[in-house]
Amino acid sequence: MLLFYVNSSIYIEVKNMEEEKLSRADTKRLFIQELERYLLRISQKGDRLRKSSTKFSVARYSGLGSKIKLYLSNEQIYVRVFTSGEINISYYDTFYGTETRKEISPKFTDGTYTENEVKLMIKETKKFIRESLR
Repeated sequence: MLLFYVNSSIYIEVKNMEEEKLSRADTKRLFIQELERYLLRISQKGDRLRKSSTKFSVARYSGLGSKIKLYLSNEQIYVRVFTSGEINISYYDTFYGTETRKEISPKFTDGTYTENEVKLMIKETKKFIRESLR
């Protein structure tokens, strides 16, 4: 943001065309909020809502990060968001004994990502979950 002095009482404010970079905490908060809603919606669709094997939990560890877990009948999804900013997702198929992992974001510092970049990471994560559950 730039301020230009025109006369003694008028200032003109001009904003840069660049998007504002998010802090690491804001990036993680946006990511977690979106994925919590998405995974909760998945757990409440169709027969999954009536099955006792469907479990959804969110664990927040002070100073360590957050873990979102979704247990379906033979499938498990873990989304881990570490304090350092590292974000990864794991899909386990307990029936076949397979595991698929994907790193969404490596460790990062403040100002690394813009809001649009975070939304792209969220979209990529949702796509991975959708494809894994098929």
